[in-house]
Amino acid sequence: MDWGEDKLKPSGTLEQSSSANVGPSTALRVVKGIVPSLQNLHIQDLLPPSEQRPVARLAHGLDRALFNPGVYWLKDPRSRVYNFNPYVEEVPDVREFDFSRVSGFIKSSHDGDLQSLAKTHGAKFAGSTSSLTGMLSQIYLALSRARDPNVSVLSEAFLHEQRSFSYAQRIPVSVVLWHRDGVYSTDSYSHSSDSDKNILTWMGTMLEKFLTLSEDDFKPLMRASPSILETDSRKEAYRYAKIGNYVTRAQLDCYDPRVPGSGIFDIKTRACLPIRKDIMNWEENSGYLLKHSHGLLESFEREYYDLVRAAFLKFSFQARIGNMDGMFMAYHNTDRIFGFQYIPLEEMDERLYGNSAVGPLVFEKCMQILEATMLEIVHHFPKQNIECIFEAVPSSEKLLVWASPLDWKGEKDAKPIVELAVTLRSLVDGKIVSGEHVADKLPHAPWTVKYSIAQSSASAAVLRTRAGEALERQRLPWRLPAGVGIQQMAELWEAMDFGGGDLRASKAVFEPRRFVKPGNEIRALRRVARRGRKETEEHEQQYAGEKKVVWGELVQERAEGHLSHRVQNHAQDD
Repeated sequence: MDWGEDKLKPSGTLEQSSSANVGPSTALRVVKGIVPSLQNLHIQDLLPPSEQRPVARLAHGLDRALFNPGVYWLKDPRSRVYNFNPYVEEVPDVREFDFSRVSGFIKSSHDGDLQSLAKTHGAKFAGSTSSLTGMLSQIYLALSRARDPNVSVLSEAFLHEQRSFSYAQRIPVSVVLWHRDGVYSTDSYSHSSDSDKNILTWMGTMLEKFLTLSEDDFKPLMRASPSILETDSRKEAYRYAKIGNYVTRAQLDCYDPRVPGSGIFDIKTRACLPIRKDIMNWEENSGYLLKHSHGLLESFEREYYDLVRAAFLKFSFQARIGNMDGMFMAYHNTDRIFGFQYIPLEEMDERLYGNSAVGPLVFEKCMQILEATMLEIVHHFPKQNIECIFEAVPSSEKLLVWASPLDWKGEKDAKPIVELAVTLRSLVDGKIVSGEHVADKLPHAPWTVKYSIAQSSASAAVLRTRAGEALERQRLPWRLPAGVGIQQMAELWEAMDFGGGDLRASKAVFEPRRFVKPGNEIRALRRVARRGRKETEEHEQQYAGEKKVVWGELVQERAEGHLSHRVQNHAQDD
C-alpha cells in the first residue's frame, strides 16, 4: 500500500531528568522534562510481517458522498428520491448477523505482528488506536485546560447550547500494560465489562460490512444463510508505524484512490441522539427520525454538534495514527440509515483548535507526553502487567495517573499503587501561555511544553480510594427502558445477546445501581421517538406500492406519466 506523503516528518527527542525526593514536599519522586518545539514528529511506516487483506471499498455508490461537503441525504425528504440504492436504507437486524463469519477485533496484546515489530525496531511500547486515543485525549484535555471546541459554524439554534467537551469525552480511561520480552502492549480496559450489552458495539462491526459489501456478498454473513464463504487466512488491513518509543497500529476500514493523501479513511456509524443517551431503550428510540438539516432535534446538525463535543478529539488522533484523510459517517437510528457525511481531518482540526495547522502540533506533543508518562509508570513496576487509570484534572493543566500491578497475588489491601501527577506548562515563543490560549498563537511561533511527573506520598489506602472514585466516574448511568422495573431489567440483561452467543462476548455482570429512572430530557426524547415511529408508519401506508425513484435511474413509467399529466394540463389551458 502506498500511504502517500506523511505530513508528520523528522523528529527530536525528549529532554528528561529525574530525581528522588526532590520537588514538592508531598512527592516521593519527581521527573521533569521538556517536549521541544519540533514542528514535525517523525512517523516511520513499518511493513507488516503478515500478509494482509486488501482494504475495503465503499459499495452501493456511496463513494459519491466522499466528494461533497456536508451531509448527503440517503433519501431526499421533499421529493422522496433516493440518492443511493434503497437497499441501504433498512439496517439489518444485528441479532441476525453471524459475527463468527467475520474477523473480530484483535487486542494489541494478542497481535503477534505488533509485538514482533516493536521488538525488531527497539520500541518499548506498542498499542492500537482503541487504547491510545483515550489516553491521548486525556493528555490533551490537561494540556489545553479542556479548551472548548469551536462550534461557531452551527446555526443560531445552538447559540446558547453548551460548547465544552461532553462529559463522556472527559471521563477517565483505563488501560492495561501487558509486559512480554521487554515490550509493554497497551489494551483498553473496562472494569464493568459491559460492552457486549451495548447494541452499538456490535452494530458498528455489522454496518461496516453492510456499507462495503454488495448485497450478494453481505447475505452470506446473516445467520439465515448457509455459510458458503471461503476462509481468508490473511489478517485485516492495518497500518503499523513507529512513533518515538511506540509502535502503533490502526485498522484500515476503507480506501478510495481519489481521496487525498493515502486514500485511506475510516467508517463511523453514528446512532442518533436518543439511542446514544438512552441505549437500553434502543428499540423504542429507533423510531427517532432525522428530518431536517438544521435544528436542535431530529437534525443532522444536532448529530454534528454532538460529534464535535464527544468524538472529534479521538477521531483526529486515530486518523493521524492511521495516516487517514478523514471519517465517513453513516447516520442511523439502528432501524434505518438517513444519510452520509465525509469529514476530512482538516475539518475536525478546525472544530477542535480553530486552525487546521494546529492539529499535527497537538498530536506530537501528546504522543511525547504519553511516552514520558509510560516510562515513569514502568519504572515503578518493571517487567509487570500494569493496570492504569488516566484522568485530566478539571480546570487545570494536570493529569492524574493511578497505576498498580495487575497480577497481584497477595492481600488486596497490600496491593501496591502509585499516583502520578503530570503537570504541564506551555511556552509559546519562550513565554508562558495558559493551555486554553495556546492554539490561538500557533502555528507561527515555537511551542515548548515543560512537564513534571510527581509521585504522591499519600498512603496506599488513600490512593486506592482516589483510584476507586475515578473508576466510579467511568460508570455512566443507564436509564431503565419504558415500562421496565429493576427486576425486569435484570431478566432483560441476562437475555440480551446481540452477538448471538459469539465467544468474543464477555460475561457482563448486572449492576442494579447503574440503572436510574429517566429524567425529563430522556422522557422528552422518547416522546419524539414515538412520534417519529407513528409518522414513519403513516408514510409507509400512504406510499405503499409506490415505486422507489433513485437518482440517476430513469423510471420510465413515472416519467411518461408525469409528461402525460403536463400535456393534459396544457391542453385544458388552451
